[in-house]
Formats: sequence, structure tokens, C-alpha cells
Amino acid sequence: MNSNKRQPRSEPTTLSSPSSSHHNDSLSHSSKPLITIERRSPPASSQELSVPPTNSSTTSRTRRNGGRRTANTLPPLGSKTNDPASIPTAPTRINNSLHLPFPIAPSLKCPEISCHCAPFHASSWTASKQSLIRHLYTNHGITINNTEKWCTLCHERTPSKVSDHACFKDHPHVLSLINNLQFRCQSCDFSSSSKRGLTNHQAAHKRIMATPNVSLPQKAQNRNRKPRELLTAAQIRANQDQTWRNLHFPQVDTSISTSNRFQMLEDHDEDESVDPPEHTPQGPTHPRQHRNRVPPSNIPASQDILPSPTPSPSPGFSSQRDNDDLFLHNDDNYNDVQAQPQLTPPSSADDPDDFPLQEILDLLTDIHDNRNDGQAWSAFENAMSDVTLAFATNAGLPPINDQPSAFTPNHIDASNCRVIQRLYRKNRRRAIRLIVEGESTRCHIPAEEIHAHFREVFEKRDFDRSVLMNVFPTNHPEVDTNPFSPAEIRSRLHRFENSAPGPDRLSYENLKSADPDCKIMARIFNICLRFKKIPAAWKSSKSILIHKKGDTEDLNNWRPISLCNTMYKLYTGCLTTRLVNWITDNEILSFTQKGFLPFDSVFEHSEAAANEYIYGSTEFGLLGIPKLAEEVDVMMVDNGFKLLTSKDPRIQELAWGDLLLHVNARTGLEPTPQIIEKFLNGVQDEEGFRHSTCPYATNWSHARSATSRLGVSWRCKEVFDIELHVGDKALTMCDRTKICRSIKEAKRIQWAHDLVDKPSQGAAIDVSSRHKASSHFIRTGDYTTFADWRFVHKARLNLLRLNGNTPWDNSSSQCRRCSAPVESTLHVLSLCKPNMGRRTTRHNAIVDRIQNAKRRDWQVYSKNQVLGNNRLRPDLVLTKGDPEALILDITVPYENRYQAFENARNEKSRKYAAIAALLAKDFKKVSVEAIIVGALGSWDPANDAILRRFANKRYIPKLLKLCVSDAINHSRQIFQKHVMGHIPHESRTRARAATLNNTEMDESTDLINDSLTN
Repeated sequence: MNSNKRQPRSEPTTLSSPSSSHHNDSLSHSSKPLITIERRSPPASSQELSVPPTNSSTTSRTRRNGGRRTANTLPPLGSKTNDPASIPTAPTRINNSLHLPFPIAPSLKCPEISCHCAPFHASSWTASKQSLIRHLYTNHGITINNTEKWCTLCHERTPSKVSDHACFKDHPHVLSLINNLQFRCQSCDFSSSSKRGLTNHQAAHKRIMATPNVSLPQKAQNRNRKPRELLTAAQIRANQDQTWRNLHFPQVDTSISTSNRFQMLEDHDEDESVDPPEHTPQGPTHPRQHRNRVPPSNIPASQDILPSPTPSPSPGFSSQRDNDDLFLHNDDNYNDVQAQPQLTPPSSADDPDDFPLQEILDLLTDIHDNRNDGQAWSAFENAMSDVTLAFATNAGLPPINDQPSAFTPNHIDASNCRVIQRLYRKNRRRAIRLIVEGESTRCHIPAEEIHAHFREVFEKRDFDRSVLMNVFPTNHPEVDTNPFSPAEIRSRLHRFENSAPGPDRLSYENLKSADPDCKIMARIFNICLRFKKIPAAWKSSKSILIHKKGDTEDLNNWRPISLCNTMYKLYTGCLTTRLVNWITDNEILSFTQKGFLPFDSVFEHSEAAANEYIYGSTEFGLLGIPKLAEEVDVMMVDNGFKLLTSKDPRIQELAWGDLLLHVNARTGLEPTPQIIEKFLNGVQDEEGFRHSTCPYATNWSHARSATSRLGVSWRCKEVFDIELHVGDKALTMCDRTKICRSIKEAKRIQWAHDLVDKPSQGAAIDVSSRHKASSHFIRTGDYTTFADWRFVHKARLNLLRLNGNTPWDNSSSQCRRCSAPVESTLHVLSLCKPNMGRRTTRHNAIVDRIQNAKRRDWQVYSKNQVLGNNRLRPDLVLTKGDPEALILDITVPYENRYQAFENARNEKSRKYAAIAALLAKDFKKVSVEAIIVGALGSWDPANDAILRRFANKRYIPKLLKLCVSDAINHSRQIFQKHVMGHIPHESRTRARAATLNNTEMDESTDLINDSLTN
């Protein structure tokens, strides 16, 4: 037996402990065990739970083997062991598992022996565990996939929820926390093991103590107003306090208690108002001084608080788009009314009663708690008018003007990007409708005719309702009718988008401003739930007309839309949320139901977006993904053409006979070749087809519709002689097998041309589409990382998130690094001075690729060296014996159309003409060439002829792919460094790049040697 072979030991169990990392190196490399644990039985009494575990040790027996630990197998889940040493008493890692003992200490130490970091301490043991897992991944490169929990009392694994374990039912599973760490807070008993943790804790103290001193008035955005004198913050606060001092709030006789308030109402009829108690105001007082509740009749009217502004226009019957102007055109005169100073007094978090509308909230509370239903509902009806008035006053709305006035909606330019983006943020439905459909049409039909027409349409009709009751679902739980909480209403309110207001003139933003915590609205909605009815004011709405299609003088082509009170819509929205949850949980709706569900179905129509990059031809460097709807249309046209040009005379005769019958039935005309051609192309005369409807669909009706969508055309010279024109190509009976391929390719090329013609997104595509190597990675992903893949598509479409690429944002477009006027993709990748070093690295990487690709009969005369007295340094000068010298200069311009590449090539030829003249003295043939690779990986087709002169021909295809991928990779790093300040996983990226370079170097050398040998 070999004496050097390790012998089995019968020694006490030795565990590697995190605490052993604090020993000297000499001790850690000694042969003695670090910690020897005696075997002992579990504690017999509960008093031992408060005692911390013994010195830290690992989860299982381990041994030191060249700095690595080898773990034995631990007992399975739920099993017990009589060996306490096999149970961890400190956090221990075994491969990718983290083992934790319980009861656990709040501070966890790193299980790696060589780690000297401080213990991880947080408010809970789970947070400490997450910090430890993050530390292992960041500092040691170890990913923890699962966590095992052990009980040191019964020696078995615990379930995923430690508190469910039997040992911890009556005892804590976390040891007492002792705040004795190094960095202590001076305001509380918190302590931290790091200075950063203490800094974050102190910042939280400051955020809690910071409270706003004043709520500033909203800023008006009227373009036509005169510029105001700038005020300081102190002047603004003084003006706001003066505004409140000038407001008159009537005092209330404090002798009238809450219980007597409804007694006063009982002595009056429903239609009789209640006079407030007489009082003599003692001068202006601040509203905060009056905590006594004010009856609805004592709340001041809006004309007592605000001066009467210019009357607001009030349109009659119009379209919804025109009515939206009342809310959306904040830049015009209507904004003068909306931007009145807010009358909400400054709020304070210290006083819970310091609520601007506290009096109304108290009144609603009394109504809700009153048991006299008739009396309470009458008071609620009166209070609702005061609530609407208070909300309108808070929003700065003027008093309602009943006098009609002319209203002319403002025109919105749909081609103005900034205007459309601003409109989209306020009302995205109107913005999309304006882009897709254009400006709306107003209804000029007299109101009397409109009223008579829709009264007849919506007249009450009797029908048998028993049919609906027979299909009503049974055996389902009741719908939730519990009182609404303010949080539930606030969540629903923030999901609403602003739209045209109703008779109350309030928007959702006004509700958020007046009642941010939704206390008042929660009380109102709960009163409606209790009485199972709504206020009378909510039952009135304002109707507008929307033109759908056809003649504008025909009322059947107009659809009425009701604009209801905003608070009523919020109330129904809250009920709808509960009803939808009930329907979804109980599977009430059919699976075929698609509309009116809680997600966007056809509102954001993706087909209306620009999808040329997705569907364009791969020959142009685009994705070339088939479009399903387009594929179906192609099959329809192909099927019709093949039937009419069938090689079987019987099938061809049947097809033509069926087509002639269908044309005659559809048009009512004799099916001549001209009529057949017009029918198949979808061309109608001024009167249209004589019979505008058809009871059934045929192959020819499908082919006609598909023809219009695909943009192809039919040519019928005579019966049994027909052609299909796809672009400039005419397909006859001989080309019947090429129909699908020809139409698909024509459509994909059309997609590509449409994208190239776009001024911004088509600039880089114009260059990358000229050589297939520029997009070699789309199908195979060769030499391209996932990060590069995600970057290059956005970059080529000019969609990178840069300051200069966000025209919808009103913020500054300056460069964040060099303060250039515009931070665009061109500037970041080719012009920004702080990125010069990485641009040089990108350039040199391509130079090295070109140099390694040369054949052995070419020698490097100079590389980046000065030749002559002109201080010019070409990248490479290659020579082939005495006869020939080749001056190569590699440039990486940005793909701003192909003209940028041509300008760069001409500039290189002009720049190095003097060096060519100098080398002409020693060489018979001297030429200057430029190899151009775009910053986004576009390969110039003119480079191919240059490479064939000196590079190995078998290696050129791979060289092109490598140069393209290198340019994309380095440009992505430039962008990340520019935006983030660092490159994620830069060390790993460099290691992969070095491995790739070595592998490709060996392959290129083998190819060159093989070519020379052959």
C-alpha cells in the first residue's frame, strides 16, 4: 500500500466555521482541527432556547482540500438523527444550497472561510438571509438555488415556514437581537455593521420628519396671458395666507349639537330649506379656527369665494372630440379658468382633523350613522350639491353659466409630435383617434329633429324578461356588497384616464386633488350602498353625437354618447371591479367573450403601428417574419388564379362559369372582360355595384377583397385569358406556380422600402441593407451576445433612450457627459469626447481582424506609424515584394445614410495621397484603400473587392461576420458606459472576448496554412 495515501481517521467531528477565517494563515494551514464539537443531546427544557448556539460551524462535515470544502450528505427532510454534529449550528453552504440552523441569530456571517466581511444584520432574519445570498453571488460568484432550514432542538429539517415547526409553536425561532454593532444611531437604538447602513437609516429619519410647509398654487399655462412678475416663495406664502383671510366662512352656533341637527330638519318639509342660526360675524377668520360642523345651507356659494370670470362656452350637440376640447386644451383660454389658485389650505400630517373639507366629511358621517332613512337621504341629497360645489371650487372652476355661447374647438395638428405626445398623456383615446381618423365632424342638424329621432329610437318597449331569469347563474356566492374602503376607491380612481366631463364639469384629476385619500368619496359611496340608490343629480347626463359613417344629414349615421357625472362613473367603476372579480372567479362569462373585459383588446391596435422592421425582407437585413393575415390573402389570390388557369379544361371551364355567374349576380351587368376585371380589382363605378349585398361568400369575393389589401391587380383580355400583375411583373398561366412566392417577396420588399424611406428610422437601415453580412446574426446569432442582440435592433431604428431621442419629453436634450446640444445615437457613438477611448478600442479591434486575415505573401510594412514628414499614420501598410504596396485605413463612421460611407472613403483617399506619392518611389504600384465598417455593424459592399486582393478568400466570409459583431459589441459598451457610467459584467465580457479571439486566431491560421499548402 502506498504510504502517501490518506488513511481514514477516527477523530472527533471537525467542521469548518466562518469564525475560523479570523485565524492566522499559519493556523488555517495546520493539520489540527479548527473546531471540535462534542456530541450532546438536545436541550431538555425551554430555557435553553434563549441561549445562543455554540461557536459557528458549517452545515455538514467538511474538510479543507486546497481551499475547497467537500460536504457529506445531510439527513433527508423530516428525518431525525442521533448525531448532533451533523446538524448545522451556523450558516453553511453546500454546493449551491444554503443551510441555516434554528433558532437563528439576527446577524448572519458569510460561510466562506476565506471571507472576512462583517456579519449581515437586518430588521428580520429573512432580510439578513437575502443580504448573505447577494453577498455570495457578488463577491464569491456563488449562486444559491435553495435554502435548507434545520432545527437544532429535535435534529431534523423544518418545513419551508419555520414557525409551523413543532418546536417553535410556543418558542421563538429567532434569538433576541442585541444592538451592539459598531455604527449606532443617535436618535434611536438602531445599530449597523456598516457606515452605509447607518447613513440609509438616518436618511429615513429625515424623510419621516420632513413635512411640507405650504401647498403652492397650480401654475397656469395660458399662452396668451401677459408675463407676470416673478414672486419669491415668501411672497407666495403671504399671498396664499391673505387669500384665506379674505374668505368668509360663517360661524355656527355651537349650542346646536350633532344629534339636534336632524331634529331641525324634521320640522321642515322636504322642499323647504333650513335657515341657519343667526349670528354676527366678528371679522375674517381662518377656516382652521372653526372645527364646528357647518350645515349644507351654511357653506358659501362659489360666487362668494371667487370673482366671476369670463363666461365659459357651453356647446350643445356636438361630437365627443369637440367636447373633449373643454378638458384637453389647457394651453388655450379655457385653461385660465382651470388654473385658478387652489383654495385648499395647507395640510399638516400632524393634525388628522386638518382636512380642507372636514366639515363636509363630518356631515356625511352623521348622515351615514343616522337611522332615520327618509330624513338621512333627504340630507344626503342636499349635501351632494355642496360636495360638487366644494370640489369645483377647489379645482378653480367658474360658476355655471346657463347662457349659451358660440364655441369653436381648437385645431390640433396631428403631425406635430410634441402636441400629440402631450395630448396622449392627457387623453390617449383622443390622441389615437386623431391620428387614425383625423378631426371630428360636427352635427348641424336642428336639435328638435335630433330629440324627436332619438326619442323614437329609445322609446320604452315591452318584452318577456323571464328568458333572462332562466339563464341567471345559480349556486354561486353573493357579490361583495361590503362597504368601500378609501384604499379601494383610490386604486380604482388612479386607473381611470381623463375624458370629457359631465354636467358636474369635474375630471378625475379634480377628484384626486380635492379628496386625495378618498375619504369623502368612500363615505358617499357607502351611503349609496346602504340605501341602494343614487342621488338624483347623478341620473342626469349630457349627450353628444359622434359621426360613424355615411351621410352627415342622416341621423342614423350618428351615435349618441352620454357624458355622466365623474363621481357617478367612479362609483359604477368600483361596482364593476367587484362584479368582474365575481364573474371571473365563478367563470360566469363564456370563453368566447373578448370585448368589455379588464384589458385592452382592440383599443391599442398593433397593426396600426410601424411594423416594417418585423415583416421586411431578410435581403434588406430585416427580420422577415411572416404576417399571418397577409399569408391568408396570398392564398386567396393564388387559389382563384390557379382555378382560372387550371391545366384541366373541365376545372377551368367550371371556374370561369362560376365567376361569370357571380359577377352577373353581384353587378347586375353582362360579365364582359372589362366588367370581370373591374370586379376582381374591386373597382366600382360612381353608382357602385347594382346589387350591393350578396347572401353568401365565394372564392371570387374572397379573392377580390384580398386583391385590394395586397395591392395586386388583375388583367382580363378575354374569357379564359387572364393575368395577375404584381408590381411591374405580369404573371400568366405559365407562372401559376410562382404566384405565392412573387406576391410575398413583393410585399416584403415593399415593407423594406417603406422603412428605408423613413427619415429617422430608415437612416441606418439604408446602409445595413446593402450587404447581407451586416445582419448575419439575425438567423444564427453567430459571434453575437444576447446583450448585443437587444442593443443593435433598437440602435438601428434610432430608439435608444437618449435625451435627444425623446421628442415627446420637454426636458433638456443636452448630452449628459459633454453638454453637447443634442444627445443622439450619432453623438454618443461617434462624437462624444468622453467616449473617445472606447471608440479607439473599437477601431483597433477591427484593425487587428484585418491584419490577421492577410495572406503570407503580404508583409506588414508599418502599422499606425508616421511615414514621411506629414505626421499622418495610416492603420496598415501592406507590401507584396517590390512591385506593390497597399495603404489601408479602417474607419468606423455612423450609419447616417450611405452618403456618409462614400464621404468617408473619399476623405481617406484624399488624406493619404501624399503618403502614396512617397511610397511610389520604392514600389511600382501603390494604392490607397479604406475599409469601412459602420458603428452599428453595417458592412460596406465596396470592402469586398479590397479584401480579395490581400486576404484569404476562404476566410473572408467569417472575417466579415467578426468585424460586424465586433463593431456592434464595442458600440453597445460605449452606449452602456455613456448612460450607466459602467459596463455590467465587464470582466466576464473581456474573458469571453479573449477566448473568442484566441479561437478565431487559430482557425484563421489553419485556413491560411491550408490555402498555402494547396
